Amino acid sequence: MAITLANTGKSTNLCDLRDWLKDVKRLEQLEQISGAHWDLEIGALTEIILERIATPPAVMFDAVPGYDPKRRVLANMLETLERTALTLNLPLDLKIIPLIDALRAKLRALQPIKPTIVATGPVMENVEQGDEVDLLKFPVPRWHAGDGGRYLGTAHLVVTRDPETGVENGKTLSGRYGLWSTPATVYRFIPGRSLRRQRI
Repeated sequence: MAITLANTGKSTNLCDLRDWLKDVKRLEQLEQISGAHWDLEIGALTEIILERIATPPAVMFDAVPGYDPKRRVLANMLETLERTALTLNLPLDLKIIPLIDALRAKLRALQPIKPTIVATGPVMENVEQGDEVDLLKFPVPRWHAGDGGRYLGTAHLVVTRDPETGVENGKTLSGRYGLWSTPATVYRFIPGRSLRRQRI
């Protein structure tokens, strides 16, 4: 997506999270914390930053004890209007009501893009199947002391395929994926929603 950074006036092309992180760093809204533990520490620091900093930065937790240092946790991605606007490919200086109006106008004018099928791409850099799948390779946090386990995230994209009909479905969900063992995850599907009606 093309964006204009307020501090550079230049447009760049965002393709993935790595590009987004670079631009958030240029906005001086990205902080890095090394060595926080997945069990409660990451969650506590995330909450403290949200509660005590007027303009809370996005936070990258790295060097989580017991994990590959390349496996990190990103929190508080969209906690400022600037980062929300950046993600939505809107001007970064919009206040909340103009941002909502601009998003509505953009959605009204949205034109679907025909997909291009390719043999490979960045999304295929890391592929694991069958017994290779181990979600505990990731430093999934237990965010709060009262949580029943470790949770992967919220507002994430879930893609499913019905094993009987072959029907595919994709949803951005507001619930949380629970991780108690590998490779299994637990998710609560809300009655009446399309993913609940689909057999997975």
